Amino acid sequence: MRCVVRIYSRPTNTADAPTFDDDVLDAMDMIYLKTGFVTPLTVQQYVDNYALQQQAIYLNSDTYLAMKSFMRQNRDDNRGSGELDWVGGGLTFNRRPLQVVPVLDGSTDSDGYKDFPIYYIDHGFFNVIVHEGREFYEYETMYDPQVPDVLVNLSMIKFQYLCRNRQRQGIMHAVTAST
Repeated sequence: MRCVVRIYSRPTNTADAPTFDDDVLDAMDMIYLKTGFVTPLTVQQYVDNYALQQQAIYLNSDTYLAMKSFMRQNRDDNRGSGELDWVGGGLTFNRRPLQVVPVLDGSTDSDGYKDFPIYYIDHGFFNVIVHEGREFYEYETMYDPQVPDVLVNLSMIKFQYLCRNRQRQGIMHAVTAST
């Protein structure tokens, strides 16, 4: 099984911000459950439990600001008692801090339009592989057996991450509402 992928919307292809609503929260909840993320009950549990520290939710600044705007607009609906909440001026999802990664601000989809990804990463399932004596090694170029017009060139570098469990990783990407 591949990693869980959920889709949420952006108003248009050229939108500068994603559309954030209860449907996105439901999709985020689904990924949270499917990837096996655990909600820390107390701050001390989050600090003491190494497995909980390995789980992180990453997003870009546009998505973070859209979530903050959503929270401000819905502060009278008892929002904050559920999955999305304020803690120390920052946003959390199921008591887990949402971490802004600036390099994601420039991410685009396959058509070149601005994307607003949210990544659920369990670092406990990533291993670092270091190949002794090989800085960079490139294998022979071959044709892809599924797509004969595509050339494949496998390469190994000295330092790589290997994900041992793709079921424990989740990704959400924005698509236009018309799609």
